[in-house]
Amino acid sequence: MNELRRETGSDGAILVGFDFPIGLPVRYAKQNGINNFLNLLPHLGTGQWAEFYEITKNAEQISHG
Repeated sequence: MNELRRETGSDGAILVGFDFPIGLPVRYAKQNGINNFLNLLPHLGTGQWAEFYEITKNAEQISHG
């Protein structure tokens, strides 16, 4: 973090992106019967969630369940 602060200065902004799930939109979770994200994590990438990490090629591939 100190290295980033040196690059941006004391008043600069830092944008950080994460490439892993940190949660789900509430509406999506409710539509899919998800009450606890931490309990879901071990299932992502398997079974009914097998394609969760797949990158879509077009918008038609996106669904809520």
